[in-house]
Amino acid sequence: DESTQAVIESYQRLGGIELFLGNLHEANDNYQQALTWARNFWQRKPDDPIRKRLLAASYAGIGGVSLSGLKPDEALTNYSAAFQVFGGDPSGVEDHDRMLVGLYRGRASTLNELGKQSVALESNRTGVAIAEMLVQRFPASSQDQRALFLAYEELILPLAGRDALNISDSSQAQVYARKALA
Repeated sequence: DESTQAVIESYQRLGGIELFLGNLHEANDNYQQALTWARNFWQRKPDDPIRKRLLAASYAGIGGVSLSGLKPDEALTNYSAAFQVFGGDPSGVEDHDRMLVGLYRGRASTLNELGKQSVALESNRTGVAIAEMLVQRFPASSQDQRALFLAYEELILPLAGRDALNISDSSQAQVYARKALA
């Protein structure tokens, strides 16, 4: 089990590196490999939280590649699959809830690209609420503080009118920007 988990996480890391480098084809190949391994691994124990996380992270990785490749419809399909496996509610487990923040951020970016700004903002706000809860529960966690900062940042851009037209709510953007700097 540990070796299978290591293989899946390695493919996911490789996918992330290739995505960062802009090598979308290679990134997609790595995430597809991770997905294949993760799906098979998950099917043996579908209620195992680690296996759910691995499968959801694989879908989210493919979603990120699709979004970077200007295929938001495919990205949304993959983020939806990640939520279907992982769920959308916080569990109180730090790693789970931190990953959930990332899933909401990714889905929000995708919805924004599709022109569904009100749903994107709702997804952003849900991610922010979960991240704020994490920082309250684990104030010493730099990972949780970073998740909160990124959630604020993801919400600020559309509110300020930078990422979406006709949404501009600069007063709300300023509130979240101040929170991000606090």
